[in-house]
Amino acid sequence: MLDIRNHIEPQAQKLENIFEDNRNQAMITLILPPDRWNDMRFPVGILSISSVLSRNGYENVVLDSKLLDGTDKNPDDLILENLRKTSSMIVGLSSYIHEQVYVAKIAKKIKELNKEIFVMVGGPQPTVAPEFYLKSGVDLVVRGEGEETIIPIIEEIKGSRDFEKINGVSFIRNGEVFSTPSAPMIKDLNILPLPAYDTSNIKHYARISSRVIRGVPLKTASIMTSRGCPFSCTYCMGKLITGKKVRFRSPELIYEEVKLLRDSFGFEAIYFLDDTLSVSKDYVKNICLIMKELGMLWGAQERVNTVSASNLRDMAKSGCVQLDFGIESGSNRVLNEIAKKNITVEQSLSSQRLVKSFGIRTFSNFMIGFPTETRKEMWDTFKLAKKIKSDEYIFAILMPIPGTPIWDMVNPDIPPDRMSEMNFFGGELVDLYNRSEVKNLERVRTKFTNSLYIRSRFRKLLFYPRFLFKLSKKNFSRLPNRIVIDLLYEINLAKGQMIYTLKNIKPLRKAVRSIKRNLYKRSY
Repeated sequence: MLDIRNHIEPQAQKLENIFEDNRNQAMITLILPPDRWNDMRFPVGILSISSVLSRNGYENVVLDSKLLDGTDKNPDDLILENLRKTSSMIVGLSSYIHEQVYVAKIAKKIKELNKEIFVMVGGPQPTVAPEFYLKSGVDLVVRGEGEETIIPIIEEIKGSRDFEKINGVSFIRNGEVFSTPSAPMIKDLNILPLPAYDTSNIKHYARISSRVIRGVPLKTASIMTSRGCPFSCTYCMGKLITGKKVRFRSPELIYEEVKLLRDSFGFEAIYFLDDTLSVSKDYVKNICLIMKELGMLWGAQERVNTVSASNLRDMAKSGCVQLDFGIESGSNRVLNEIAKKNITVEQSLSSQRLVKSFGIRTFSNFMIGFPTETRKEMWDTFKLAKKIKSDEYIFAILMPIPGTPIWDMVNPDIPPDRMSEMNFFGGELVDLYNRSEVKNLERVRTKFTNSLYIRSRFRKLLFYPRFLFKLSKKNFSRLPNRIVIDLLYEINLAKGQMIYTLKNIKPLRKAVRSIKRNLYKRSY
Protein backbone atom coordinates (compact mmCIF):
# COMPACT_ATOMS: atom_id res chain seq x y z
CA MET A 1 0.00 0.00 0.00
CA LEU A 2 1.32 3.44 -0.92
CA ASP A 3 1.83 5.92 1.92
CA ILE A 4 -0.32 9.04 2.13
CA ARG A 5 1.96 12.07 2.39
CA ASN A 6 1.16 15.72 2.81
CA HIS A 7 3.00 17.65 0.11
CA ILE A 8 0.93 20.81 0.25
CA GLU A 9 2.36 22.87 3.11
CA PRO A 10 6.21 22.63 3.28
CA GLN A 11 7.69 24.61 0.37
CA ALA A 12 5.31 27.57 0.03
CA GLN A 13 7.70 30.28 1.28
CA LYS A 14 10.66 29.05 -0.81
CA LEU A 15 8.57 28.97 -3.96
CA GLU A 16 7.13 32.41 -3.26
CA ASN A 17 10.70 33.76 -3.10
CA ILE A 18 11.48 32.13 -6.44
CA PHE A 19 8.54 33.90 -8.07
CA GLU A 20 9.53 37.23 -6.55
CA ASP A 21 6.09 38.57 -7.45
CA ASN A 22 7.06 38.53 -11.12
CA ARG A 23 4.69 36.41 -13.16
CA ASN A 24 7.05 36.06 -16.09
CA GLN A 25 9.56 34.28 -13.84
CA ALA A 26 6.96 31.64 -12.98
CA MET A 27 8.11 29.00 -15.43
CA ILE A 28 5.47 26.27 -15.67
CA THR A 29 5.92 23.01 -17.58
CA LEU A 30 2.90 21.10 -18.89
CA ILE A 31 3.62 17.46 -19.77
CA LEU A 32 1.66 15.26 -22.15
CA PRO A 33 2.49 11.59 -21.34
CA PRO A 34 3.54 9.21 -24.12
CA ASP A 35 0.35 7.60 -25.41
CA ARG A 36 0.61 3.84 -25.93
CA TRP A 37 -2.78 3.82 -27.65
CA ASN A 38 -2.46 6.58 -30.21
CA ASP A 39 0.61 8.66 -31.05
CA MET A 40 -1.62 11.04 -33.04
CA ARG A 41 -3.82 12.03 -30.09
CA PHE A 42 -4.06 15.79 -30.43
CA PRO A 43 -3.16 17.61 -27.16
CA VAL A 44 -6.31 19.76 -27.13
CA GLY A 45 -6.76 20.05 -23.36
CA ILE A 46 -3.19 20.80 -22.37
CA LEU A 47 -2.80 23.39 -25.16
CA SER A 48 -5.94 25.12 -23.92
CA ILE A 49 -4.48 25.34 -20.40
CA SER A 50 -1.21 26.64 -21.86
CA SER A 51 -2.99 29.44 -23.71
CA VAL A 52 -4.84 30.54 -20.56
CA LEU A 53 -1.55 30.67 -18.64
CA SER A 54 0.11 32.70 -21.39
CA ARG A 55 -2.78 35.17 -21.60
CA ASN A 56 -2.42 35.79 -17.88
CA GLY A 57 1.31 36.45 -18.14
CA TYR A 58 2.66 33.09 -16.98
CA GLU A 59 5.53 31.79 -19.05
CA ASN A 60 5.06 28.07 -19.75
CA VAL A 61 6.29 25.30 -21.98
CA VAL A 62 4.56 22.14 -23.23
CA LEU A 63 6.51 18.88 -23.25
CA ASP A 64 4.88 16.36 -25.56
CA SER A 65 6.72 13.26 -24.33
CA LYS A 66 6.57 11.33 -27.57
CA LEU A 67 8.11 14.23 -29.50
CA LEU A 68 11.15 14.95 -27.34
CA ASP A 69 14.49 14.82 -29.18
CA GLY A 70 16.87 12.03 -28.24
CA THR A 71 15.65 8.71 -29.55
CA ASP A 72 18.50 6.90 -27.80
CA LYS A 73 17.33 8.08 -24.37
CA ASN A 74 14.58 6.95 -22.05
CA PRO A 75 11.50 9.27 -22.34
CA ASP A 76 11.53 9.79 -18.57
CA ASP A 77 15.16 10.94 -18.69
CA LEU A 78 14.29 13.37 -21.48
CA ILE A 79 11.46 14.85 -19.42
CA LEU A 80 13.73 15.30 -16.39
CA GLU A 81 16.46 16.77 -18.60
CA ASN A 82 14.04 19.34 -19.99
CA LEU A 83 12.86 20.23 -16.49
CA ARG A 84 16.45 20.88 -15.45
CA LYS A 85 16.90 23.21 -18.43
CA THR A 86 13.76 25.23 -17.74
CA SER A 87 14.12 25.22 -13.94
CA SER A 88 10.35 24.90 -13.73
CA MET A 89 8.92 24.96 -10.22
CA ILE A 90 5.40 23.97 -11.27
CA VAL A 91 4.63 20.91 -13.39
CA GLY A 92 1.22 19.94 -14.76
CA LEU A 93 0.42 16.49 -16.17
CA SER A 94 -2.65 15.18 -17.98
CA SER A 95 -3.85 11.61 -17.57
CA TYR A 96 -6.27 9.13 -19.07
CA ILE A 97 -6.99 5.78 -17.44
CA HIS A 98 -4.29 3.94 -19.40
CA GLU A 99 -1.70 6.54 -18.33
CA GLN A 100 -2.50 6.39 -14.62
CA VAL A 101 0.48 4.28 -13.49
CA TYR A 102 2.92 6.10 -15.77
CA VAL A 103 1.86 9.55 -14.54
CA ALA A 104 2.25 8.46 -10.91
CA LYS A 105 5.71 7.10 -11.69
CA ILE A 106 6.97 10.19 -13.53
CA ALA A 107 5.53 12.45 -10.80
CA LYS A 108 7.62 10.55 -8.26
CA LYS A 109 10.74 10.99 -10.41
CA ILE A 110 10.07 14.73 -10.71
CA LYS A 111 9.87 14.96 -6.93
CA GLU A 112 13.15 13.07 -6.64
CA LEU A 113 14.72 15.55 -9.07
CA ASN A 114 13.64 18.44 -6.86
CA LYS A 115 11.23 18.02 -3.96
CA GLU A 116 10.31 21.71 -4.19
CA ILE A 117 8.67 21.27 -7.60
CA PHE A 118 4.90 21.46 -7.26
CA VAL A 119 3.23 18.67 -9.28
CA MET A 120 -0.42 18.80 -10.27
CA VAL A 121 -2.46 16.42 -12.44
CA GLY A 122 -5.67 16.91 -14.43
CA GLY A 123 -7.70 15.11 -17.05
CA PRO A 124 -10.41 12.45 -17.18
CA GLN A 125 -8.92 9.85 -14.83
CA PRO A 126 -7.76 12.24 -12.06
CA THR A 127 -11.25 13.77 -12.10
CA VAL A 128 -12.90 10.47 -11.13
CA ALA A 129 -10.04 8.92 -9.12
CA PRO A 130 -7.96 11.68 -7.47
CA GLU A 131 -6.95 9.48 -4.54
CA PHE A 132 -4.55 7.32 -6.55
CA TYR A 133 -2.54 10.30 -7.77
CA LEU A 134 -2.41 12.03 -4.40
CA LYS A 135 -1.35 8.86 -2.62
CA SER A 136 1.37 8.48 -5.24
CA GLY A 137 2.97 11.80 -4.34
CA VAL A 138 1.15 14.34 -6.56
CA ASP A 139 0.54 17.65 -4.78
CA LEU A 140 -2.80 18.62 -6.32
CA VAL A 141 -5.46 17.11 -8.59
CA VAL A 142 -7.52 19.42 -10.80
CA ARG A 143 -10.96 17.93 -11.46
CA GLY A 144 -13.13 18.71 -14.47
CA GLU A 145 -12.50 21.69 -16.74
CA GLY A 146 -9.32 23.45 -15.70
CA GLU A 147 -9.20 26.70 -17.62
CA GLU A 148 -10.99 28.81 -14.99
CA THR A 149 -9.28 27.22 -11.98
CA ILE A 150 -5.67 27.14 -13.20
CA ILE A 151 -4.90 30.82 -12.48
CA PRO A 152 -6.29 30.79 -8.89
CA ILE A 153 -4.30 27.57 -8.35
CA ILE A 154 -1.05 29.20 -9.51
CA GLU A 155 -1.71 32.21 -7.27
CA GLU A 156 -2.21 29.93 -4.26
CA ILE A 157 0.91 27.91 -5.05
CA LYS A 158 2.84 31.19 -4.94
CA GLY A 159 1.18 32.29 -1.71
CA SER A 160 -0.45 30.66 1.28
CA ARG A 161 -1.63 27.51 -0.52
CA ASP A 162 -5.12 27.75 0.86
CA PHE A 163 -6.59 25.42 -1.79
CA GLU A 164 -9.82 24.95 0.15
CA LYS A 165 -11.12 28.21 -1.35
CA ILE A 166 -10.81 26.79 -4.91
CA ASN A 167 -13.58 24.56 -6.25
CA GLY A 168 -12.71 21.51 -8.31
CA VAL A 169 -9.44 20.46 -6.65
CA SER A 170 -8.30 17.60 -4.43
CA PHE A 171 -5.25 17.50 -2.17
CA ILE A 172 -3.88 16.00 1.04
CA ARG A 173 -5.03 17.73 4.23
CA ASN A 174 -3.95 16.43 7.63
CA GLY A 175 -2.85 13.18 6.05
CA GLU A 176 -6.19 12.54 4.32
CA VAL A 177 -7.49 13.14 0.82
CA PHE A 178 -9.67 16.25 0.75
CA SER A 179 -11.80 17.37 -2.20
CA THR A 180 -13.47 20.74 -2.58
CA PRO A 181 -16.90 20.97 -4.27
CA SER A 182 -16.88 20.51 -8.02
CA ALA A 183 -16.21 23.65 -10.01
CA PRO A 184 -19.08 24.92 -12.18
CA MET A 185 -18.78 24.32 -15.91
CA ILE A 186 -17.46 27.23 -17.95
CA LYS A 187 -20.63 28.99 -19.10
CA ASP A 188 -19.19 30.91 -22.03
CA LEU A 189 -16.54 29.00 -23.99
CA ASN A 190 -15.93 32.09 -26.09
CA ILE A 191 -13.95 33.69 -23.27
CA LEU A 192 -11.23 31.07 -23.73
CA PRO A 193 -8.28 31.88 -26.00
CA LEU A 194 -7.42 29.57 -28.88
CA PRO A 195 -5.21 26.61 -27.89
CA ALA A 196 -1.51 27.49 -27.74
CA TYR A 197 -0.51 25.68 -30.91
CA ASP A 198 2.85 27.45 -30.96
CA THR A 199 3.96 25.86 -27.65
CA SER A 200 4.06 22.28 -28.94
CA ASN A 201 5.56 20.55 -31.95
CA ILE A 202 2.38 20.67 -33.99
CA LYS A 203 4.33 19.64 -37.09
CA HIS A 204 4.19 16.06 -35.79
CA TYR A 205 0.40 16.18 -36.01
CA ALA A 206 0.43 18.03 -39.33
CA ARG A 207 1.76 14.99 -41.16
CA ILE A 208 -0.28 12.69 -43.35
CA SER A 209 -1.86 9.96 -41.25
CA SER A 210 -4.75 7.50 -41.53
CA ARG A 211 -5.20 7.37 -37.75
CA VAL A 212 -7.20 10.54 -37.04
CA ILE A 213 -10.05 10.32 -39.51
CA ARG A 214 -9.47 6.60 -39.35
CA GLY A 215 -8.66 4.99 -42.64
CA VAL A 216 -8.33 8.30 -44.55
CA PRO A 217 -4.74 9.59 -45.17
CA LEU A 218 -4.91 13.31 -44.43
CA LYS A 219 -3.12 16.00 -42.42
CA THR A 220 -5.79 16.23 -39.76
CA ALA A 221 -6.09 18.44 -36.67
CA SER A 222 -8.60 17.75 -33.88
CA ILE A 223 -10.67 20.52 -32.32
CA MET A 224 -13.76 20.91 -30.15
CA THR A 225 -16.55 23.29 -31.16
CA SER A 226 -18.69 22.51 -28.11
CA ARG A 227 -18.56 20.83 -24.71
CA GLY A 228 -21.16 18.74 -22.95
CA CYS A 229 -23.38 15.81 -23.86
CA PRO A 230 -27.13 15.64 -23.12
CA PHE A 231 -27.25 11.85 -23.37
CA SER A 232 -26.78 9.31 -20.58
CA CYS A 233 -24.73 6.40 -21.94
CA THR A 234 -23.74 4.36 -18.89
CA TYR A 235 -20.24 3.46 -20.12
CA CYS A 236 -19.11 7.00 -21.05
CA MET A 237 -17.34 9.41 -18.73
CA GLY A 238 -17.54 12.43 -21.02
CA LYS A 239 -20.34 14.16 -19.13
CA LEU A 240 -18.41 13.72 -15.86
CA ILE A 241 -15.84 16.14 -17.27
CA THR A 242 -17.88 18.51 -19.42
CA GLY A 243 -21.43 18.08 -18.05
CA LYS A 244 -24.77 17.32 -19.72
CA LYS A 245 -25.55 20.84 -20.87
CA VAL A 246 -24.09 21.52 -24.31
CA ARG A 247 -22.17 24.80 -24.59
CA PHE A 248 -21.18 26.04 -28.05
CA ARG A 249 -18.31 28.17 -29.23
CA SER A 250 -19.13 30.94 -31.67
CA PRO A 251 -18.81 30.22 -35.42
CA GLU A 252 -16.43 33.20 -35.64
CA LEU A 253 -13.97 31.55 -33.24
CA ILE A 254 -14.25 28.20 -35.02
CA TYR A 255 -13.51 29.93 -38.32
CA GLU A 256 -10.47 31.67 -36.80
CA GLU A 257 -9.10 28.43 -35.33
CA VAL A 258 -9.59 26.32 -38.46
CA LYS A 259 -8.06 29.04 -40.63
CA LEU A 260 -5.06 29.24 -38.28
CA LEU A 261 -4.52 25.49 -38.45
CA ARG A 262 -4.75 25.57 -42.24
CA ASP A 263 -2.64 28.63 -42.96
CA SER A 264 0.00 28.47 -40.21
CA PHE A 265 0.49 24.73 -39.79
CA GLY A 266 -0.56 23.19 -43.10
CA PHE A 267 -3.51 21.10 -41.94
CA GLU A 268 -5.93 20.07 -44.67
CA ALA A 269 -8.62 18.36 -42.58
CA ILE A 270 -10.34 18.70 -39.20
CA TYR A 271 -11.70 16.01 -36.91
CA PHE A 272 -14.37 17.43 -34.60
CA LEU A 273 -14.07 15.91 -31.13
CA ASP A 274 -17.51 17.06 -29.96
CA ASP A 275 -19.46 14.26 -28.28
CA THR A 276 -22.20 14.71 -30.86
CA LEU A 277 -21.83 17.35 -33.53
CA SER A 278 -25.46 17.29 -34.70
CA VAL A 279 -27.05 17.91 -31.31
CA SER A 280 -27.93 21.31 -32.82
CA LYS A 281 -28.84 21.15 -36.51
CA ASP A 282 -28.52 24.93 -36.95
CA TYR A 283 -25.02 24.85 -35.46
CA VAL A 284 -23.98 22.11 -37.90
CA LYS A 285 -25.04 24.33 -40.80
CA ASN A 286 -22.61 26.99 -39.55
CA ILE A 287 -19.81 24.41 -39.31
CA CYS A 288 -20.52 23.32 -42.87
CA LEU A 289 -20.36 26.92 -44.12
CA ILE A 290 -16.99 27.39 -42.41
CA MET A 291 -15.48 24.19 -43.78
CA LYS A 292 -16.76 24.87 -47.29
CA GLU A 293 -15.39 28.41 -47.33
CA LEU A 294 -11.97 27.28 -46.05
CA GLY A 295 -11.83 24.31 -48.43
CA MET A 296 -11.10 21.77 -45.68
CA LEU A 297 -12.09 18.11 -45.47
CA TRP A 298 -13.45 16.86 -42.17
CA GLY A 299 -14.88 14.10 -40.00
CA ALA A 300 -16.81 13.99 -36.74
CA GLN A 301 -18.52 11.85 -34.12
CA GLU A 302 -22.27 11.37 -34.56
CA ARG A 303 -25.32 9.61 -33.14
CA VAL A 304 -27.74 7.53 -35.17
CA ASN A 305 -30.74 9.47 -33.83
CA THR A 306 -29.46 13.00 -34.53
CA VAL A 307 -28.43 12.86 -38.20
CA SER A 308 -30.82 14.29 -40.78
CA ALA A 309 -30.97 14.37 -44.57
CA SER A 310 -30.74 18.18 -44.67
CA ASN A 311 -27.61 18.24 -42.50
CA LEU A 312 -26.00 15.37 -44.38
CA ARG A 313 -26.53 17.18 -47.67
CA ASP A 314 -24.70 20.21 -46.28
CA MET A 315 -22.00 18.01 -44.77
CA ALA A 316 -21.28 16.24 -48.04
CA LYS A 317 -21.05 19.52 -49.94
CA SER A 318 -18.74 21.06 -47.34
CA GLY A 319 -16.10 18.29 -47.43
CA CYS A 320 -17.23 15.77 -44.79
CA VAL A 321 -15.54 12.47 -45.65
CA GLN A 322 -16.45 10.32 -42.65
CA LEU A 323 -18.77 10.17 -39.63
CA ASP A 324 -18.11 7.97 -36.58
CA PHE A 325 -21.04 6.27 -34.86
CA GLY A 326 -21.41 4.46 -31.56
CA ILE A 327 -23.65 1.62 -32.73
CA GLU A 328 -22.51 -0.54 -29.79
CA SER A 329 -25.05 -3.39 -29.85
CA GLY A 330 -27.49 -5.28 -32.03
CA SER A 331 -29.83 -5.82 -29.08
CA ASN A 332 -32.45 -3.22 -28.19
CA ARG A 333 -32.48 -4.57 -24.63
CA VAL A 334 -28.74 -4.01 -24.20
CA LEU A 335 -28.91 -0.59 -25.90
CA ASN A 336 -31.63 0.79 -23.68
CA GLU A 337 -31.72 -1.21 -20.44
CA ILE A 338 -27.96 -1.54 -19.94
CA ALA A 339 -26.18 1.06 -22.09
CA LYS A 340 -28.97 3.69 -21.85
CA LYS A 341 -28.18 4.80 -25.42
CA ASN A 342 -31.79 5.76 -26.14
CA ILE A 343 -31.46 4.44 -29.70
CA THR A 344 -32.73 1.38 -31.53
CA VAL A 345 -31.23 -1.17 -33.89
CA GLU A 346 -33.63 0.07 -36.56
CA GLN A 347 -32.29 3.62 -36.20
CA SER A 348 -28.73 2.31 -36.58
CA LEU A 349 -29.58 0.61 -39.85
CA SER A 350 -31.56 3.49 -41.35
CA SER A 351 -29.05 6.17 -40.35
CA GLN A 352 -26.11 4.33 -41.89
CA ARG A 353 -27.97 3.88 -45.17
CA LEU A 354 -28.85 7.56 -45.14
CA VAL A 355 -25.26 8.66 -44.53
CA LYS A 356 -23.95 6.43 -47.31
CA SER A 357 -26.55 7.77 -49.73
CA PHE A 358 -24.76 11.13 -49.52
CA GLY A 359 -21.35 9.59 -50.28
CA ILE A 360 -20.02 9.97 -46.72
CA ARG A 361 -18.01 7.11 -45.24
CA THR A 362 -19.01 5.61 -41.89
CA PHE A 363 -16.98 4.31 -38.97
CA SER A 364 -19.00 2.11 -36.62
CA ASN A 365 -18.06 1.24 -33.05
CA PHE A 366 -19.43 -1.97 -31.53
CA MET A 367 -19.02 -3.31 -28.01
CA ILE A 368 -19.48 -6.74 -26.47
CA GLY A 369 -19.39 -7.77 -22.84
CA PHE A 370 -22.18 -5.65 -21.35
CA PRO A 371 -23.47 -6.93 -17.99
CA THR A 372 -26.06 -9.71 -18.51
CA GLU A 373 -25.45 -9.72 -22.30
CA THR A 374 -26.18 -13.15 -23.76
CA ARG A 375 -24.41 -15.06 -26.50
CA LYS A 376 -27.42 -14.50 -28.76
CA GLU A 377 -27.27 -10.75 -28.19
CA MET A 378 -23.58 -10.73 -29.11
CA TRP A 379 -24.42 -12.67 -32.25
CA ASP A 380 -27.14 -10.11 -33.02
CA THR A 381 -24.48 -7.40 -32.79
CA PHE A 382 -22.32 -9.24 -35.29
CA LYS A 383 -25.26 -9.68 -37.66
CA LEU A 384 -26.05 -5.96 -37.39
CA ALA A 385 -22.42 -5.12 -38.24
CA LYS A 386 -22.70 -7.20 -41.41
CA LYS A 387 -25.93 -5.45 -42.41
CA ILE A 388 -24.60 -1.95 -41.78
CA LYS A 389 -21.57 -2.47 -44.05
CA SER A 390 -19.45 0.29 -42.52
CA ASP A 391 -16.32 1.44 -44.32
CA GLU A 392 -14.42 1.20 -41.05
CA TYR A 393 -15.41 -0.44 -37.80
CA ILE A 394 -14.10 -1.61 -34.48
CA PHE A 395 -15.27 -4.34 -32.12
CA ALA A 396 -14.30 -3.52 -28.55
CA ILE A 397 -14.75 -5.28 -25.25
CA LEU A 398 -16.65 -3.17 -22.73
CA MET A 399 -14.12 -1.51 -20.43
CA PRO A 400 -15.72 -0.11 -17.28
CA ILE A 401 -14.37 3.31 -16.31
CA PRO A 402 -14.45 4.59 -12.71
CA GLY A 403 -17.21 7.10 -12.12
CA THR A 404 -19.58 5.67 -14.74
CA PRO A 405 -22.80 3.73 -13.99
CA ILE A 406 -21.32 0.68 -15.74
CA TRP A 407 -18.45 0.69 -13.25
CA ASP A 408 -20.97 0.53 -10.41
CA MET A 409 -22.92 -2.25 -12.18
CA VAL A 410 -19.81 -4.32 -12.71
CA ASN A 411 -18.05 -3.40 -9.43
CA PRO A 412 -14.69 -4.82 -10.53
CA ASP A 413 -11.98 -5.64 -8.01
CA ILE A 414 -9.04 -4.12 -9.90
CA PRO A 415 -6.01 -2.86 -7.94
CA PRO A 416 -5.33 0.83 -8.73
CA ASP A 417 -1.77 0.04 -9.84
CA ARG A 418 -3.14 -2.28 -12.55
CA MET A 419 -5.74 0.07 -14.03
CA SER A 420 -3.38 0.97 -16.86
CA GLU A 421 -3.53 -2.62 -18.10
CA MET A 422 -7.19 -2.28 -19.02
CA ASN A 423 -7.94 -1.91 -22.72
CA PHE A 424 -10.72 -2.37 -25.23
CA PHE A 425 -9.30 -5.53 -26.79
CA GLY A 426 -8.94 -7.85 -23.82
CA GLY A 427 -6.07 -8.78 -21.57
CA GLU A 428 -5.69 -10.53 -18.26
CA LEU A 429 -8.08 -8.23 -16.39
CA VAL A 430 -11.14 -8.93 -18.55
CA ASP A 431 -12.31 -11.76 -16.31
CA LEU A 432 -12.39 -9.32 -13.37
CA TYR A 433 -15.06 -7.17 -15.02
CA ASN A 434 -16.80 -9.42 -17.53
CA ARG A 435 -20.40 -9.82 -16.31
CA SER A 436 -21.83 -11.12 -19.57
CA GLU A 437 -22.94 -14.72 -20.15
CA VAL A 438 -19.97 -15.38 -22.46
CA LYS A 439 -16.68 -16.34 -20.86
CA ASN A 440 -13.99 -15.78 -23.50
CA LEU A 441 -14.71 -12.30 -24.86
CA GLU A 442 -11.32 -11.98 -26.55
CA ARG A 443 -11.99 -15.00 -28.72
CA VAL A 444 -15.46 -13.75 -29.66
CA ARG A 445 -14.14 -10.27 -30.48
CA THR A 446 -11.38 -11.71 -32.66
CA LYS A 447 -13.82 -13.97 -34.48
CA PHE A 448 -16.19 -11.09 -35.23
CA THR A 449 -13.38 -8.80 -36.35
CA ASN A 450 -11.79 -11.37 -38.63
CA SER A 451 -15.15 -12.19 -40.22
CA LEU A 452 -15.66 -8.55 -41.24
CA TYR A 453 -12.07 -7.60 -41.99
CA ILE A 454 -11.86 -8.56 -45.69
CA ARG A 455 -15.25 -7.00 -46.48
CA SER A 456 -14.30 -3.65 -44.96
CA ARG A 457 -10.94 -3.56 -46.76
CA PHE A 458 -12.68 -4.28 -50.06
CA ARG A 459 -15.06 -1.36 -49.42
CA LYS A 460 -12.06 0.86 -48.84
CA LEU A 461 -10.63 -0.11 -52.23
CA LEU A 462 -13.88 0.98 -53.84
CA PHE A 463 -13.68 4.31 -51.99
CA TYR A 464 -10.10 5.11 -53.03
CA PRO A 465 -10.54 6.35 -56.62
CA ARG A 466 -13.24 8.82 -55.52
CA PHE A 467 -11.10 9.95 -52.58
CA LEU A 468 -8.00 10.57 -54.73
CA PHE A 469 -10.11 12.47 -57.24
CA LYS A 470 -11.44 14.70 -54.44
CA LEU A 471 -7.88 15.39 -53.26
CA SER A 472 -6.69 16.27 -56.74
CA LYS A 473 -9.58 18.74 -57.16
CA LYS A 474 -8.44 20.48 -53.96
CA ASN A 475 -4.84 20.51 -55.23
CA PHE A 476 -3.66 18.48 -52.23
CA SER A 477 -0.13 17.33 -52.98
CA ARG A 478 1.82 14.11 -52.36
CA LEU A 479 -0.78 11.64 -53.63
CA PRO A 480 1.80 8.83 -54.01
CA ASN A 481 3.02 9.47 -50.46
CA ARG A 482 -0.54 9.20 -49.15
CA ILE A 483 -0.99 5.84 -50.79
CA VAL A 484 2.25 4.52 -49.26
CA ILE A 485 1.40 5.90 -45.79
CA ASP A 486 -2.07 4.43 -45.98
CA LEU A 487 -0.65 1.09 -47.12
CA LEU A 488 1.57 1.05 -44.02
CA TYR A 489 -1.54 1.78 -41.94
CA GLU A 490 -3.28 -1.19 -43.56
CA ILE A 491 -0.26 -3.44 -42.94
CA ASN A 492 -0.27 -2.42 -39.27
CA LEU A 493 -4.00 -3.14 -39.12
CA ALA A 494 -3.48 -6.57 -40.66
CA LYS A 495 -0.63 -7.24 -38.24
CA GLY A 496 -2.92 -6.47 -35.33
CA GLN A 497 -5.54 -8.84 -36.69
CA MET A 498 -2.94 -11.59 -37.00
CA ILE A 499 -1.60 -11.05 -33.47
CA TYR A 500 -5.04 -11.29 -31.90
CA THR A 501 -5.88 -14.32 -34.01
CA LEU A 502 -2.73 -16.14 -32.90
CA LYS A 503 -3.29 -15.03 -29.35
CA ASN A 504 -6.62 -16.80 -29.28
CA ILE A 505 -5.16 -20.14 -30.35
CA LYS A 506 -5.01 -21.92 -27.01
CA PRO A 507 -1.42 -23.29 -27.15
CA LEU A 508 -0.06 -19.82 -27.98
CA ARG A 509 -2.17 -17.76 -25.59
CA LYS A 510 0.03 -18.21 -22.56
CA ALA A 511 3.20 -17.30 -24.49
CA VAL A 512 1.61 -14.19 -26.02
CA ARG A 513 0.39 -12.97 -22.64
CA SER A 514 3.84 -13.49 -21.14
CA ILE A 515 5.46 -11.44 -23.92
CA LYS A 516 2.83 -8.71 -23.57
CA ARG A 517 3.40 -8.55 -19.81
CA ASN A 518 7.14 -8.06 -20.30
CA LEU A 519 6.59 -5.36 -22.93
CA TYR A 520 4.15 -3.58 -20.62
CA LYS A 521 6.67 -3.57 -17.76
CA ARG A 522 9.35 -2.10 -20.03
CA SER A 523 7.05 0.66 -21.26
CA TYR A 524 6.37 1.73 -17.69
